[in-house]
Amino acid sequence: TSIKNVPLIMQTPELGQPAEIVLQPASFYAPGYDPLNQMPVTVSVARPAIALTGAPTAITSEVDGMTGKVTLMLSKISSAEAARNGQFYSLMLNASRTGSTVQVDFLIRIQLDMQSLAPKLSFGHMDLSNLVAAPNVSAYPADFFGAGGIGYTGELPETLFFPEASYVAYLGFQVNYSLVASDPQGTNNVGFTVVNFPDHARMKTVKGRNPVEQETYWVPCPQQVGRHLTCYEAVDNNLNASTPECVDVHVLPDPAPIFMLANDDGRMVNMSQEVIVTLGAAKHYEVAAYEQNCLDSITLDLEGPTPEGSMWGRQVTAPSPQACPRPAEGQSVKRMFTWMAPFNYGGHEREICFTATDVCGRCNCAGRVDTTTICVTFKVTRCKYSVGNEHQLSEVAFIYGTDWLQLWKQNPQILHPDYILFTGQSIDIGRLLVVGANENLYNLARRYGTTIESIYDLNHDLMWVPDLQEGQEICVIPNSCLGQSDTVLSPASEYRAYQCAGHLNTNGVIYDSLENCRNQCGDDGLCSSISRATAPGL
Repeated sequence: TSIKNVPLIMQTPELGQPAEIVLQPASFYAPGYDPLNQMPVTVSVARPAIALTGAPTAITSEVDGMTGKVTLMLSKISSAEAARNGQFYSLMLNASRTGSTVQVDFLIRIQLDMQSLAPKLSFGHMDLSNLVAAPNVSAYPADFFGAGGIGYTGELPETLFFPEASYVAYLGFQVNYSLVASDPQGTNNVGFTVVNFPDHARMKTVKGRNPVEQETYWVPCPQQVGRHLTCYEAVDNNLNASTPECVDVHVLPDPAPIFMLANDDGRMVNMSQEVIVTLGAAKHYEVAAYEQNCLDSITLDLEGPTPEGSMWGRQVTAPSPQACPRPAEGQSVKRMFTWMAPFNYGGHEREICFTATDVCGRCNCAGRVDTTTICVTFKVTRCKYSVGNEHQLSEVAFIYGTDWLQLWKQNPQILHPDYILFTGQSIDIGRLLVVGANENLYNLARRYGTTIESIYDLNHDLMWVPDLQEGQEICVIPNSCLGQSDTVLSPASEYRAYQCAGHLNTNGVIYDSLENCRNQCGDDGLCSSISRATAPGL
């Protein structure tokens, strides 16, 4: 292997002494890792660097056990040892984890003019789109390669190899990048060597001989979850090699879609929150989901039957919280659910379930099809109605089989019954009451001067569970002309009597009901209520 960017300084020799070259520390990476990321791996020196030919000059070697960064401390190499054909050293490293060790040998050549001999290696294009803020260096500057391929004339793109960068890939979804190599000698051809190339991956030469671009294309398959560190060298036809560079890819199982906050009529809410629907107003509830896998696609849908009056809009692209430079179509999507609850759905409560389903990718559907489901409770308010454009009280009254006078009484904030109501204005269409002990729909309808059908229209949930429970809240539209005069606390039949006053024949006569009193007292008499306890004989 070759080590790049090592400055060489020729010193003027003293009389009769050989010329010496002062070299600064030089480094390269020899990473060791566990493919499944289950145990830490430590890199260490198994045998220090030793010279294989010529008069040896000591080289001190150090290794960072975590990253595998090898640093060679070279000092005062003689010009004879750095001849044109090179001086060779051997370095042996160990990569160890609990219970096992592997060993690797490096052949190191000290060369006078490294920059003029070694090919250079860099990223070409990259489609590792699942990296957060993944780089895109496919557009090189115009002077990146010299005319006729004679070496580099500009700066190399930013290095994106191990350990400066690592990447995330997912089962069933492609990993695609290319490497570019160029040799300073324009007449040389350049090729590639590769170590630890993943199963099922492919390489192909895209273009050129010097410079040359070579593409790696890989769709991780089942059993390939884990870390894959693939290392490359550029080698010319004189066997000069570049510094090895490694691409660090972590393959993960394909994740399931994630729901984002929903848009509830302009408010961003968690989908665990109950959704309140008002009669007469369209409820707009927009759901959105995204994929951590930038190359995956989502389809939003509804699960199970949908309520009467609902609509499911078209799926569109949504802003993604995942930084994806080139996301797949459908990586982050949203869709609008609209519901205009029917007029008789007051008190209705139901769950509406939304699903987000992704695709499984390739390599025999290695990524699996994942579906995320969230069910949201929608609750329609009782006794409230949101008026439409230019509605009047009489129009709302007609919907619920009552009259404008009853509604006007229920809404004192409306100053005149003929006023045009503004769109979206919420009005009361009845009264909320709490059911008492032993009360039923028939008794309530008689007492409040209404019908059982009207109560059903105002309380949709009673159609399925008509038996009332003490403490239950329902909505009614009372009619004072038809309702009973009795109340729960003081029924007239048990606590009150009525006395006629003013009529010639029945003046002072006491009756057990208001109806009998009015019939006997006549038009010129007046019936007044008295306590039955003071009414003798009753």
